[in-house]
Amino acid sequence: MTDIAERGLVKTPSRRQRRLMVEECRALRITDLQRVYGQPPTGAEVAGWHIRTSRGTTDRLKVASTPGTFGGRYWWLVCPECGHRARILYRPPGATSRGCRSCLRLVYRSQYQGADASGTADHG
Repeated sequence: MTDIAERGLVKTPSRRQRRLMVEECRALRITDLQRVYGQPPTGAEVAGWHIRTSRGTTDRLKVASTPGTFGGRYWWLVCPECGHRARILYRPPGATSRGCRSCLRLVYRSQYQGADASGTADHG
């Protein structure tokens, strides 16, 4: 597995360094894909879509499913970096690939409310 930080998408921040925020990244939601492309093939544990990007290339997105509590299936995007399931994959500004919030080490703006203007917070 390639470490996303080593590939230069995200620099591992020091304690006082500004972290990249979710709100700064392009988000790709499973619900939006289902609305445009429909449901993945029925009965598939792992399926995928080929989508056309704004750069004119085609990306293959893997999706996985888990059984629903009262029947049906829940569909998830599979993070191309770590393989975990996620409802949203993010693309940071200037990056060419996507990842989940955990892989990209993204934070929410609300986590820094009350912090100084640079987006750093003192966590003790």
